[in-house]
Amino acid sequence: MDGHDSAFGRRVPVDGVESHAGQPEDLQRRSGGVEEGGVLREAVARATERGYATADEEHHRGLRAIAVPVLRPDGSVFAALSTAAPAFRHSMDDLVAMVPLLQAAASELGVRLPAR
Repeated sequence: MDGHDSAFGRRVPVDGVESHAGQPEDLQRRSGGVEEGGVLREAVARATERGYATADEEHHRGLRAIAVPVLRPDGSVFAALSTAAPAFRHSMDDLVAMVPLLQAAASELGVRLPAR
């Protein structure tokens, strides 16, 4: 699975997808989900604007996920915190409702991280 195939992978590259510019194979999917660089850029921009990313059955049928960034004290992205659930148990709205809890946990983790 490529990094951008998941909610986690779409949330981490908040500085854009330029790190993928020389790797076109990383910007393409075999089926479903993000299929080309322009779509990936839109997904990353949307995630950056909202503060979280989603994956709604794009890589695995029946699986939904959501992710938020874990930021270092200097504001740089260190990682992402995500959760996933079976689509038959939770709607995307259910997962979006978890964003404040995930953001609080990510913030708590982030303040404990050393700056670069």
